[in-house]
Amino acid sequence: MAKNKKIWISLGAITAIAGISTIATLTYLLTNNKNKIDNTKQDENLVKANQFIEKIKTKSTANKDLSDSRIKALNLSFLNWLNNEKKILDNTKNISDLDLKELITKIETHFSTYQKQYNSLVNLKEKILAVTDLVNQYSIPEEIEDKDLIVVNSLADLNNANEEAKEKYNSQNLSELEEVLVNLDHVYQEKLKELNNNKQRIQAEKTNLNQIIAEVQQIIDSNPDTTNNREANEKLTKLKEILSVAQNNYANNYVSLSTLESTKNNLNTAKAEFETLIQNNN
Repeated sequence: MAKNKKIWISLGAITAIAGISTIATLTYLLTNNKNKIDNTKQDENLVKANQFIEKIKTKSTANKDLSDSRIKALNLSFLNWLNNEKKILDNTKNISDLDLKELITKIETHFSTYQKQYNSLVNLKEKILAVTDLVNQYSIPEEIEDKDLIVVNSLADLNNANEEAKEKYNSQNLSELEEVLVNLDHVYQEKLKELNNNKQRIQAEKTNLNQIIAEVQQIIDSNPDTTNNREANEKLTKLKEILSVAQNNYANNYVSLSTLESTKNNLNTAKAEFETLIQNNN
């Protein structure tokens, strides 16, 4: 009986040892398998992170006007930052889901800032060019003595605003670009309206002046000989002189509104005086 008891004890011990060994083996296998899964997950995260960086790098240069030195410098600055993040990533052996999420958020935030700065530069550059075109469109040659003050003052305001915008565009401070763009656009819209209104008024005044020129020319043609009437002859000579000035002003592409108004009034006055004299003599 004692012998059988020893046998059972021995079997129990063997079973216990075998059980412990089995548990240890299972634990090792589970741990090893978990490590493999973790490593695979981390490798996948590294691949995803690198793919995301390459995607952002492509986005940062796609459809970008890199011929402009200022825009090129901004783009290069962002790419340098992005490449630095990639170097850090390349030296990282373990990257968890949380780390991947944080990295993507960090890059997206930086890229969003870059996009805003890029758009601000492009929009400001386009507005600067628009202002330059407007100034060139209405610019008055230096040799023109009677310059339209409305045009002169408007162009001066446009040039001043444009020079300030160019200075900000070429500066390293990108935080003020949006405000500069708003200010420049405000000046542009205001002066564009002033210049267009002035142009329309000049065209209307020229139409009126041309009508009076035609009437005066008809009067002159109807009274070819006033040599026997000294006063009529003087009035006719004066009328012809004012008519010549009116014709020149009508043909002048840079004539001011005030000059046209003055010319029209002078021609109307001379016309009325001559007509009155002729009627009285008849």
